[in-house]
Amino acid sequence: MISFKEALQKVLGFPLDLGNELVPLMDSIGRYLDEPIYADRNFPPFDRVTKDGIAIQFDAVIGKVDNLSIENIASAGMAQCTLQDETACIEVMTGAMLPKHTDTVIMYEHITIENNSITINETVTKGQNIHYEGSDESKGTQILSKGTKITPAEIGVMASVGRSNVLVKKVPRVCSIATGNELVDVDVLPRTPSN
Repeated sequence: MISFKEALQKVLGFPLDLGNELVPLMDSIGRYLDEPIYADRNFPPFDRVTKDGIAIQFDAVIGKVDNLSIENIASAGMAQCTLQDETACIEVMTGAMLPKHTDTVIMYEHITIENNSITINETVTKGQNIHYEGSDESKGTQILSKGTKITPAEIGVMASVGRSNVLVKKVPRVCSIATGNELVDVDVLPRTPSN
């Protein structure tokens, strides 16, 4: 007789490939990917505002304009708007698309708003408070490897790239066969040698 460790090594020496199958994303948890997963678009997919505040054209405003007028408001989920007057600004909310013709976001805590006129109270750096398109991942980048065990984190990643179905390794079908009379159903009293 061999030890459990030796037996395990012998079994692992003959890996079994059962193929793969396409399953719904939410049924894939605990399974192993049988394909790499790639980003289907840039992440983020657009230049995104990271602070509530105002978006400006840095070169047209900083050091040149003391009071800015508010031209429009942009919030998350809205279509991209455009700054018409480069010496004005657009109010923006976290997650919004950066308006066209703007390149810098100043958060509310660094400005004063009175009568639809804005005064900037802090030093501003060109390009601040913007999460640039593709700065997390570029379209086509591999984000999960073949062979990865799928956990809730991987489900979230695959959902973010639009994968409703995923190719996973098939799992073996297992059954047990009782060959003696020592096993009985749960509701049956086992027989003893005397009966």
